[in-house]
Amino acid sequence: MDCTYRRTIFSLCLVVPVVLATGAQGAIVRPDPVTSTINLGDTFLVTVVGEGFPVTEGGGFNLTFDETVINALSVSIDNVPWSFVNDNGTIDNGTGAISEVLVSAFPGVATSNFSIAIIEFEAVGFGISNLLFSESTMNPWASGGSGINPTFTTASVSVATVPVPATLWLFGSGLIGMFRVARKVAVARLVIQNQQSLVSEQGANRRHRT
Repeated sequence: MDCTYRRTIFSLCLVVPVVLATGAQGAIVRPDPVTSTINLGDTFLVTVVGEGFPVTEGGGFNLTFDETVINALSVSIDNVPWSFVNDNGTIDNGTGAISEVLVSAFPGVATSNFSIAIIEFEAVGFGISNLLFSESTMNPWASGGSGINPTFTTASVSVATVPVPATLWLFGSGLIGMFRVARKVAVARLVIQNQQSLVSEQGANRRHRT
């Protein structure tokens, strides 16, 4: 379904919850896992979950990240609770953003704790990227026509340099050791050669005097 058409449906279906928005009710939207350490080139998944929700018709979120460290590959909405009208949102790796991921459920289906969506990322650079979530402006979270205003928590992804294997360290240490031994042998040979030259020179001087 065309994104513009789906978002028009959201605008028509959810105008009442927006108008009747009220205060927060203690619900949380959070990423899982909260922290990740991965290697350059790896792909990984972040699940967006809701906790402590009353019965909800749905809602949505936006996400920003450091595009020099990670890129978003896909967004997959959990169709178990969200079986009405959904939108996977728009991925923009140029600015590091996923905008307007929207979900909705039939009455009484989505409540308490649930999965919202799974986001696949790829590590494209070294460093740390925070995942910063915020509420959708097109489809705020609502319950019975009243706004829920959940708390959005953050996550952190660290892309580490690939560690040097222990075998390479041992190999390097061995080369250094061999170099040191070879250098000591070369110095010893040079000393012996100098001593032999000195002895030969002294013998030649004695013969010359006689």
